[in-house]
Amino acid sequence: PDVVHAFDTRPAIIAPLAAKKAKIPGRIRTITGMGRLFSSTSPATVALRAAYQVIQRKVSTGCITVFQNRDDQQYYRTHKMIVEGQNTLIPGSGIDVETLVEDASDTEATETLRERLGIRNKLVVTMVARLVWQKGVREFLAAAEKVGRGREDVAFVLVGPLCEEGAQSISKTEIQRYSPRVQYLGPRSDVPTILSATDIFVLPSYYREGVPRVLLEAGALGIPLITTDMPGCRDVVRHKKEGFLVPPRDTEALAEAISQVLDSQSLRDSMGNASKQRIQQHFSLDQVATAYADVYRQALQVA
Repeated sequence: PDVVHAFDTRPAIIAPLAAKKAKIPGRIRTITGMGRLFSSTSPATVALRAAYQVIQRKVSTGCITVFQNRDDQQYYRTHKMIVEGQNTLIPGSGIDVETLVEDASDTEATETLRERLGIRNKLVVTMVARLVWQKGVREFLAAAEKVGRGREDVAFVLVGPLCEEGAQSISKTEIQRYSPRVQYLGPRSDVPTILSATDIFVLPSYYREGVPRVLLEAGALGIPLITTDMPGCRDVVRHKKEGFLVPPRDTEALAEAISQVLDSQSLRDSMGNASKQRIQQHFSLDQVATAYADVYRQALQVA
């Protein structure tokens, strides 16, 4: 090949080094967030960061590094982990807005889902994520319990696969403790339909995201967004515009934000409209594809 483009943490280290050895001219890597290594505060994880920085400096030579959010780019610059002039920012992997809207526009499927879940006449608050604690699942469950107490007009829905990631893993038994307040649907293939039945989307993650795709999908469908003031999340949501940014691990602030949006139809409408416009203007698949085409051309010139 003329260009090798690696995504995710390990490929973004190994593939550029292998490509260099194979004398492939164009070498690119995309940093899709800084992950568990920068989300955990355990002593072992913190100790690994120094080694990680050394490796990243080595890989960056002769390779264009693409970042998905500003915070990650600045961190790499501050710690001299990239070569200046050989890095760029492309926000996320892009959303095919038209296809997503089309997939979510089946009114009959949406009504059938609402009927099946018993949420036909309720305001629906949804979280979709890989179910590890760092995604903010514990905070979502606790906020649902707090907000839903005494309210019959609200339903909370949790979607995503269970994972086995040591101390970060969540058991189904733990989630079921919050039933029936929170309905856990497991992994689903009909996420656009679930989002079309959603009034507020919540992602209280304190994981070092790149740009959370599910925020883009929910925003593209005109749903108000509540997420944390974390890298990647704050690239999508501006506080009090597309939704609310709350401090990570703060159940009280999360519950307050959810209640505020639930209690105001005008707020839901204005934030939902702002979300849709922002995704269309800054995170469309066409924009991202064009930006990557430019990076490929640059990679070949650098070589």
